[in-house]
Amino acid sequence: IIDEGQDFGAVEWDFIESALADDALLYVFMDPNQRAAEPLPSGTILDSLEPFSLPRNCRSTREIHDLFVRFASDSSPLECRVRSGRSPELAWSGTHYAVGVRAVLTRLVIEEGIRPERVTCLVWAAYMLTEHLAQLAPFYPHEKYPFEENGGQFATYRGPARQVILFPYTTIERFSGLENDAILVCGLDSIKAERHLADYYQALSRARSHLVVVAKNEVAAMKLSDLLGLEVQHVGE
Repeated sequence: IIDEGQDFGAVEWDFIESALADDALLYVFMDPNQRAAEPLPSGTILDSLEPFSLPRNCRSTREIHDLFVRFASDSSPLECRVRSGRSPELAWSGTHYAVGVRAVLTRLVIEEGIRPERVTCLVWAAYMLTEHLAQLAPFYPHEKYPFEENGGQFATYRGPARQVILFPYTTIERFSGLENDAILVCGLDSIKAERHLADYYQALSRARSHLVVVAKNEVAAMKLSDLLGLEVQHVGE
C-alpha cells in the first residue's frame, strides 16, 4: 500500500516495481492536486493500475472546501460531504507574520478555548521557519522548546500558573497528507498561485473546521483577498 503516491518520481516507481512479487497486490493512494513537482511520470507501473476515483471530501467543511477546490489542477469534480461551518479568515498584522500569528493563536486558544494540539501553523518554505523563530522569540521565550529548521513547536503561556502551551509549526510540504481542526497558513503572499497551485491547494485543504490565512502586511492581504475572495481583518498590535 502506497500513500501520498503523487510525491513519488520515476525512480521510486521503478524501485517499487522491482520489489513486487509476481502475485503481489498494489494499492496506491494519491491526489494529483497536491503534486508540487512536474506532472506524474509516465512509463511506470502506474500506467498498469486500474484507477478508482474517490471524489468526496470527508475532511473539510463546505466553506473551506469551496475555497481550496478553486486551486485544483485536476478537473475531476470533488464533492463535499461535510456540513457547513465557520468561514475561512484572512488576517494581517502590519508588522510581520509573528504579530498576526500571535494574535490569532491567542484568540483561538485563550478566548475560544480550542486545544493547542488541535491548531497547526504552516509556512510555505523551510527558510521561513528560521525567520519566524526570530520574529516569534520575543513573544514565546521558552528555551526548552526551540524551533527546528524542519519544523517544530513554539510555546506560550496560559493563566496565572503560566501553563506552557505548545503549538505544532511546520511547512506545507511536511504536513502533506495530514490534517488538524484549525490551520494557520503563512507565506502564501510570497508565491504566485498560478505557479504554485499545489501549494495553495495543499495548504488550504489541511483544516477540518477552521482556516486562517495570515498575510505579512496590508498590501499582501489585499492581493490575497482578491485571489481568495475573503474579507481582510487587521489583528494584533
